[in-house]
Amino acid sequence: MNAALSAFTRLVDYEVAEVIAAATFYMGELYRDFSEALLASERPTDLSQAELLDYELVLEEEAFPFEEKAIEVHEKNLELMDAGVYNRWIEKSLAQLGALMPGRYAKFEESSGLIVSIDRYAYQAPSAPADNAVESTLAEPTEPVPADSTSEPKLETRPAPPSEPESEPQLDALYGTETAGR
Repeated sequence: MNAALSAFTRLVDYEVAEVIAAATFYMGELYRDFSEALLASERPTDLSQAELLDYELVLEEEAFPFEEKAIEVHEKNLELMDAGVYNRWIEKSLAQLGALMPGRYAKFEESSGLIVSIDRYAYQAPSAPADNAVESTLAEPTEPVPADSTSEPKLETRPAPPSEPESEPQLDALYGTETAGR
C-alpha cells in the first residue's frame, strides 16, 4: 500500500490535471479498499461470542481511520473543480463520496418546475414622491385610544427630505476625517 501511495504521489507531482485527478482517485480507492479489507477479513474460529464481538469492534476502530482518509482524499479531488477541472476521475470520486457519505454527497435536487417569467417574482419599489410633495406617515397616537374606539389614527405630516448632499462637517463626524483642508 505504501509503495502504491508513493507512486501515485509522484504522479500528482506531474501537475497535469487529468493525471492528478486519476492519481488522487486511486489513492482514495487504496484507503477505501484497505478499510473494507480489514472489515471483511477472516475471523478467528476459536473465539467465544463475546470475544468475537470485541474483535469486530476493534476491527471497526482500526478500519475507520482508513475510511476517513479515503473520504479526505476523494474530497481533495473535488477541489480541482474550483480550478475549472471536471473529468471522469472527479465524477468517480463524487460517486465514491456518495457511497461513503450518502447524507452529504448523495442528495438529489428537487425541481419546483420551470419559471415561466421572472416578472412574476419581481417586486416593485414604491414610487418616489414629487420634489414639492409632503410625505404622510402613520404616527403613534399621542393619547391612549380606548379599546372600543373606532377613531382613525392621527396622521403626522413632515416635509420631504432635502435633496442636497450632506455637508462636510457632517461627513467629518461620520468618517472621522477632516475635509476642510481639501
